Amino acid sequence: MKIRELVRFPKKPLFMVFGRVNSLATARGFILGASLLAAVVLAAVSCANLPSRSVSVPVPVPTPATEPTSATVMPAPAAPSTALQLHDGDSRIELRLDPAGPLARLGHRHVIVTKAVLGAANFDPTDLTKAYFSAAFPVKTLEVDLPEERAGAGEGFNTAPDAAAIAGTREHMLSPALLDAERFPEIGLRLQQLATVEPTAGTFLATVVFTVKGGEFVRPLTVTVRALDAESVDGDRNHPSYVASGTWTVTHAELGLMPYSAAGGLLKVGDPIEVRFHLVAKAR
Repeated sequence: MKIRELVRFPKKPLFMVFGRVNSLATARGFILGASLLAAVVLAAVSCANLPSRSVSVPVPVPTPATEPTSATVMPAPAAPSTALQLHDGDSRIELRLDPAGPLARLGHRHVIVTKAVLGAANFDPTDLTKAYFSAAFPVKTLEVDLPEERAGAGEGFNTAPDAAAIAGTREHMLSPALLDAERFPEIGLRLQQLATVEPTAGTFLATVVFTVKGGEFVRPLTVTVRALDAESVDGDRNHPSYVASGTWTVTHAELGLMPYSAAGGLLKVGDPIEVRFHLVAKAR
């Protein structure tokens, strides 16, 4: 058998066979692409006929400018306050008591003073109504009827009790029957919540808190608060100083105290106590 008979060649040239195959593939690809394009077009047309479900996105609208009101204006910052101190020896608290009872003429008026006053104060230089004083002193620093104090106290203090009478008065004052200095070693005085009465005179209505024997006595009181010439206080004008002063009368009964009495009550200390204070506060 001849080799030509064993190998049967196609009747058409090989490049024509391959060309035909390629043409078929291209045709099939074109048909497939056209089908996909038709499907997309049909889907778009179908969606166009459906109700819209688009989500609206809010567009920010600028707020028109308005005039500021009291609700929108921030308050001005408060003026800085000045912290001051009350130093031992600068201030004084004074108590005055009168004799009472049928034998009152045999008694003496008493002036009791301490200068061992410590504490703190706070001031807004632009508004003294915001001033605040807090002072205290040890009960045992109270001095009874010192000659120089009696001499400067005025009318009714021209007599001089003897040393024994002074010592007896002081001993009773510090005893458990009266101030009880062992259990309650300090007396406090606070001035707060000032309201202007007479600006030019530096007069204010203040709330006074007097702390004695663990209890507090609160009452309104007219006080004077003023700035001092720093040079007159400590020789330094760079450190401002203020003074608060006032006088009021409180009773033993209001403070929960029992006044001293002798001879069955024929001679005793009167119920009223006149309290005078002069508080000096410095910046150092």
